[in-house]
Amino acid sequence: MIDELKITIKIDTINDAFQPDPRPEVSRILQYLSHVILQDGLSDFKFGPHSIRDINGNRVGEISLIYDMDDMDDSPEE
Repeated sequence: MIDELKITIKIDTINDAFQPDPRPEVSRILQYLSHVILQDGLSDFKFGPHSIRDINGNRVGEISLIYDMDDMDDSPEE
C-alpha cells in the first residue's frame, strides 16, 4: 500500500529559453507537466526520473516520484 508520494521537479533556468525572463518558460513547462498528469496520471513518471525539455528541445531538468511503501514485505513478523 502506498503510504506517501513525493514528487520532485527540478528545472535549471540557465539556457536561452529562459532569457531574459525565466517565468514564461517555467510556466510553460509546469503547464505541460500538469496537462500530462491530468490526462495520463502519474504512471508515466514512476519508473525513475524523466527528462524535462525546454521549448528548444534541450534537457533542462527532471521530474521524479518517490513512493513510501507501507510494509512491502508480506512475510510474517517474528
